[in-house]
Amino acid sequence: MAENPADRVFSKEDIPTLINILTPVASKCYALGLQLGLKDWQIENIEKNRHDCESQLRDILVKRLNQEEPLSWRDLVTALRSDSVGEHRVAHEIESHFTSPSTPHQARPNVSLPHCDTSLSSSSSQLPSQQNQPERRPTTS
Repeated sequence: MAENPADRVFSKEDIPTLINILTPVASKCYALGLQLGLKDWQIENIEKNRHDCESQLRDILVKRLNQEEPLSWRDLVTALRSDSVGEHRVAHEIESHFTSPSTPHQARPNVSLPHCDTSLSSSSSQLPSQQNQPERRPTTS
């Protein structure tokens, strides 16, 4: 009997591809981490130490991979479809990319990650070149 591809576990080699596909959910790292079984304090430490979305996503995936219980594609898709994450389109893309026997496992072209400021007063009107830059205060003479 053939193994269901959705039950296959993912590995560290899959992380670059996952980062590219998960770009739209970068601002939902915390919810995704919780859905993948990480604890509040683990995710908070990642957010505290990593300020860009790609690093946060990578660290959440690596932290989850280092847990004893393997993580299957079905688990990741279920987490993405949860009410707190609500990323059905991305879940479908993960399914299509990693469970299709005819699809080679290669990363999509790099796309720029959205601004992932988790503060309540984040401004979405910044240009990409202004994002993740230290705040500049006006100088007085």
